[in-house]
Amino acid sequence: MEGKLYNRKNRTTAVLIYIIIFIAYLALSRIVPLIYGLTDPVNAFLSSALAGVGMLLLLQDLLTDRIMFKAKNWWVLMLFLIAVGISSLASRRYGIADNIKTMIWFCIHFFIFYTIVPRLGDRKSEKVIRRILFGLGALWTVCVLISIAQYTFQLGYHAFMHEGLLKRQGFIENRLFGLFSDPNAAALMSMCLIFAIFYLMETDKAVWKRCLGVIAVILHFTYIILSGSRTIVICLFVAGAIKIALLAWNYCSKSDFAPRRATISIISSVLVFCAVFFCIYTPYRKALSYMPLLGDSFGENKQTICAFLKPEFPSKNPSSNNPLDDPDDLDPNEKFDAEHVFNREDVREDNILNNRQRIWKGYFNSLHGSKWIIGLSPRNAVPYIIDHDPHNYIAQTQYIVHSDYIAVIAYTGLLGTATVLLFGILSAICVFRKLKGSKHCDSFYMMTISSLCGMGIFAMSYMDILFCNTLTGVLFWILASVAIHYGDNESVPAEAEK
Repeated sequence: MEGKLYNRKNRTTAVLIYIIIFIAYLALSRIVPLIYGLTDPVNAFLSSALAGVGMLLLLQDLLTDRIMFKAKNWWVLMLFLIAVGISSLASRRYGIADNIKTMIWFCIHFFIFYTIVPRLGDRKSEKVIRRILFGLGALWTVCVLISIAQYTFQLGYHAFMHEGLLKRQGFIENRLFGLFSDPNAAALMSMCLIFAIFYLMETDKAVWKRCLGVIAVILHFTYIILSGSRTIVICLFVAGAIKIALLAWNYCSKSDFAPRRATISIISSVLVFCAVFFCIYTPYRKALSYMPLLGDSFGENKQTICAFLKPEFPSKNPSSNNPLDDPDDLDPNEKFDAEHVFNREDVREDNILNNRQRIWKGYFNSLHGSKWIIGLSPRNAVPYIIDHDPHNYIAQTQYIVHSDYIAVIAYTGLLGTATVLLFGILSAICVFRKLKGSKHCDSFYMMTISSLCGMGIFAMSYMDILFCNTLTGVLFWILASVAIHYGDNESVPAEAEK
C-alpha cells in the first residue's frame, strides 16, 4: 500500500512540475525581450517537447489513476474532441498535421489543467494556484512597470526578430504594447492579476505586502488603460461588478437579511461600484494623457533613460534591403498631443468593431451544406475559403475569426457548438448550486468566478482562450477546474490532500 501511495504521489508531482514548467514557458513567450533570438525551430522543439511530455502524462494517467474521468463533464469535452476530429478529417485535403497538434493541446488543456483540483484536492490545489499567481504577478508587474515607463518617456519602436518577424514595442500607434507581444492578451492577464492580488491581500495580513499589492493593482489598472483595449475595460468593469455582488451577498448571508432586503443591498452595491468605477476611470485616463510631461522634465537625461528602457534589437529588417520595409519608430523628442494621445488610428466611428463584423460575416458566408454541421476545422478554414470562395473577405485578408465563440461555430459547426453550449450550461448549473448551497463565498472562489466572467467577455472579440495554446487559455482551464470542482469532497483524492 505504501509503495502504491508513493507511486501515486510521484505521478502527481510529475504532473505538477509539468504544469509549472508549461505555465512558465507560456508566460515568458509573451515577453518579447525574453524570447528575442528564439528561432522557429527552437520554439517548435520546445512546443513539441511539452506536447510529447503532456501526452505521456495523460497516457500514464489513463493506465493508472484515471483522474481525467473524475473531472465533471469530462465526457462533454470528449464529445467536443470528436467534433474537432470529424471536421479535421472532412478537410484533410488541406492538411491534417496542424489539426492533430490542436487536438493534442486540447487534450492537455482538458485533462491536465482542467483536472488540477480533482487531482490535488482543494487545499493543495489552492496552495499551488496561489503560488502560480504570485509568480505570474511578480513577473507581470515588473514588465508592466517598465512598460509604463516606456509610455512616460514616449518610447515606441519596432523589434525585428528572427526571419524578419516584426514586433511592436513600447508606446506605438497610440497604445502601449510595452514589453509584451500582444497588448490585448497582456491587459487580460493584468485584469486577472488584479483579482488575484485582491485575493492574496485578503489572505495575507502583512501591512507591507498589502501596500505592495495596492501599488501592483494601480500599475495593472494603468496598463489596462494605456493598452488601448476597450474590451478589457468592459471585462474589468463587469468582472468587478460580479466581485462586488458576491461580496454583498456574503455580507447579507452573514447578517441574515430577508431575501428582499438582500436583493436591494446587492443591487445597490453594484450600482455604487459602477458609479465609482467611472468616476475613477474617466479622470484617471485623462490624467494619464499628461504623464509624458513627466518624462520631458528629465531634460538631457531623457535620452539616457530611453536607451536604458529600450532593449537591443535590430533597427532594420534583416530579411529585406528595402528601406520601405522598415517602419518608423516613435521619436521620444517629438512633442506629443495630450488630447489625442490615446486615439487609435485603426478604430473609427464608422468601424467601431475594427472590421470584426466583416470577418465574422466572411466566415458565416463560407458555411454551406454539411459545413454548417461539421465546420471548416480549426486549422484549415482559411485554405478552404480561399479554394471555394476566393472573393470572400477572409480569402483576401486571411484573418482569423477574432472571437472564440464564432470560431466554435466556424471551425466545428453545430456539432462542436452543441457540446460547448452543453458544457457551459452544466458548468453554470454546478457553480450556481455551489453558491446557493453555501452561505459564504470565500475570496479564492470569488477571484475565480470574477476572472472567468472577464475571460468569457474577452472571448467574444478575441481568440486567446479556446483554440490557442496561450497563457490565458491555460489559466482559464485551471480556474474552470476551481469553479466546478472546488469544495466537492467527492472529487478529492485523499492521498493528494496529505
